[in-house]
Amino acid sequence: MMETDSPLGGKLQDTLEQVGSLRRAAGRKFSEARRETANVIKDSASSVREAGEALDQLAERAATRLDRSAAYVRSYDLNGLVPNLRQSIRRHPAGFVTGAVAAGLLIGLAIRGKGSICSVCAQPKDASRAMVDDVDA
Repeated sequence: MMETDSPLGGKLQDTLEQVGSLRRAAGRKFSEARRETANVIKDSASSVREAGEALDQLAERAATRLDRSAAYVRSYDLNGLVPNLRQSIRRHPAGFVTGAVAAGLLIGLAIRGKGSICSVCAQPKDASRAMVDDVDA
């Protein structure tokens, strides 16, 4: 069929051999890449399963706590609030006094803070004084 004795035939034969060699090398590289990709995908699947198990455990713990909270809310009795509060105050009087003082300070600051707004311009009194000073100047 083809003569390999001619220089053109020899070059063609060399080229075909090189193409065949490149095809085999590319096939090996492709197979290797395919195996590595499959391994990475398998590892990813394992990681997802492990994360799913952890999420299942977390979800179960959260559901258990919510169930407990629901049971507490169902059993909570407003009539028992005052006796429980009195009992807590007797057990921890210093904490109660500290909390009452802190609440009083916060309420006082809130009430005092409302009085520091100018009723004419709705600006803080310091800002309204600055506006008056600007007008006088």
